[in-house]
Amino acid sequence: MLERLFDDVSHEVAVLLDRALDGRELSAADAETLLLAQGPDLHALLRAADVARRADKGDDVTYVVCRNINFTNVCYVGCSFCGFARHREEADAYDHPMQVLLGKCRDAVARGATEVCIQGGIHPSKDHTHYREILETIKAEFPQLHIHAFSPEEIDFGHRKSGMPLAEYLRWLVDAGLGTMPGTAAEILDDEVRKILSPNKIGRERWIEIVTTAHEVGLRSTSTLMYGHIEKPHHVAAPRLGQGAGDEGEQDQRQGRGRLHGGDHQRRAALLRHDPGGRDRIDPGADVAGQDRQPHGPKAGLAQRVPGARGSVGRTRGHAAHHDQPKALAM
Repeated sequence: MLERLFDDVSHEVAVLLDRALDGRELSAADAETLLLAQGPDLHALLRAADVARRADKGDDVTYVVCRNINFTNVCYVGCSFCGFARHREEADAYDHPMQVLLGKCRDAVARGATEVCIQGGIHPSKDHTHYREILETIKAEFPQLHIHAFSPEEIDFGHRKSGMPLAEYLRWLVDAGLGTMPGTAAEILDDEVRKILSPNKIGRERWIEIVTTAHEVGLRSTSTLMYGHIEKPHHVAAPRLGQGAGDEGEQDQRQGRGRLHGGDHQRRAALLRHDPGGRDRIDPGADVAGQDRQPHGPKAGLAQRVPGARGSVGRTRGHAAHHDQPKALAM
């Protein structure tokens, strides 16, 4: 009798869900099929995800109280989807001194925070020592506070300034107090899309190199995915499943990736709303003040099950970098 509930689920999707629940890897083509699921197939996919969640973690939900702290919004990378970045001459640009960062940490701890997430714009006047100074300053007053900080884009910037080998640079930051690394700056890990949305940002291979090296030195990370702009399902499917050069290495490093956060693109302020090419069509030296006046709004994401990782699955409330306030994250 109950089998009739699944009579209208396509054979293709049923086979893929059975394979996934059995713990077997899915190909990029398989993932694309599931991304396109609708109707009964989608309902079956959601039910399978719930079964996987229960098998992984049961029904207990845990969280940490974490505060996002942004040390500067000055940035010249020029991503078309960004409503956070400002140029130095803009009235609402900021570059917080260490005492301001400490004040935010004190407020967070007073509210029960055990973790801070620290990121900022790519400020052309900063170098690698600034990132370490942030870590050392916070750890000196709050040695127990977990610091989740510095996107692969920031790591790339600091690494190039440092002149150190990448692994050595990452260990240098860990020694100063870096606990885990946010896997942001990922957006869509496909250079076809990245060259349109954020042509000045690190490419797919550099992002993978940084995150993989971080895992090799014992620094765990999350991974993010931004959807709802110009991407197609195959852009979402392939990068997440290690397609292309270095498949085995990317697959092998997944045990270091704790959470995958998906978030839809917030269109209210970003230039992408008006021009999918965004700032890549703007002269980098031109005055673009006023182009991006409002920060991203809050965006809800689903912490998804990453093959090879044992992170929990649960609804999380993520905030764009401009939202400097306490938050709770599913762990």
